[in-house]
Amino acid sequence: MEYCSTLIEALPGPVVLNRSEYSSDPLVQHLFASVNELEEVLRLSQELEVLAKQGYAGEVTALLTMIRKERTVFGYERQGDMVQRDVAQRAVSFVEHEIVCAAATIDETKQRLIRRGLDVLATIAMEEIAGIKAKKAELRQEREYLNAMFKIMGGKTDVLEQVLAPPTPAKSQELAKVEARLAEVDADLDATQKLLDGPEDALAYLKTVVSRASEELTLSHYTLRLDWKGVRLDREDASAGNEISLAEFSVKNDDIHRSAVLVTFTIP
Repeated sequence: MEYCSTLIEALPGPVVLNRSEYSSDPLVQHLFASVNELEEVLRLSQELEVLAKQGYAGEVTALLTMIRKERTVFGYERQGDMVQRDVAQRAVSFVEHEIVCAAATIDETKQRLIRRGLDVLATIAMEEIAGIKAKKAELRQEREYLNAMFKIMGGKTDVLEQVLAPPTPAKSQELAKVEARLAEVDADLDATQKLLDGPEDALAYLKTVVSRASEELTLSHYTLRLDWKGVRLDREDASAGNEISLAEFSVKNDDIHRSAVLVTFTIP
């Protein structure tokens, strides 16, 4: 809980989202391709639809998250008195906007975000628990298969059969491989058997995941200098373009990173 609270307090914003402010706020202009896209994101938000159905009208605070995309474009670049054409540049855009934890006050939004963070950690724990259970089932199946193979290949023949029809070198080698793999599976199964034997073990595992929250869920900050087309500029040239700053949430073992900023707007 304390860790999630620390993350939420580090979020930038809130930034005002509305048609009249769009042209005067460079950050909002870079987050949305147009004022129409901004209004569409708000109009299609499921969370805002719920508030509207409840009869709520007035100021709302929420977390806006999105995925940052970068692509190569070719354009002009000035170097001293010379202008070069077809220079490879990196253009930044934001897609898959989501309105998260919308509420009437910023404090309520932050409390909901803390709970959302705990939900993320619980989901991570449940996925790991499911993985452990699946591994147990796979190991049991493999052990049954190897035991059957061991018997078929002569692993349990009696003394008379061994004397009259001793195994060939190739068969002995294959039998040794099966026996070695069976020993490995038994060892792995013994190790996993100690995990999640009962409901209390699942709760303990959840507590373990929460205790390593700083490894599972992280928040970083980044700053970009962009021109009016969203092309990245040299940050040392403070006179060009606009500088924007955002936070970025990352989940361990997940390739998706979501940029984030607190926002405020009005439901009419």
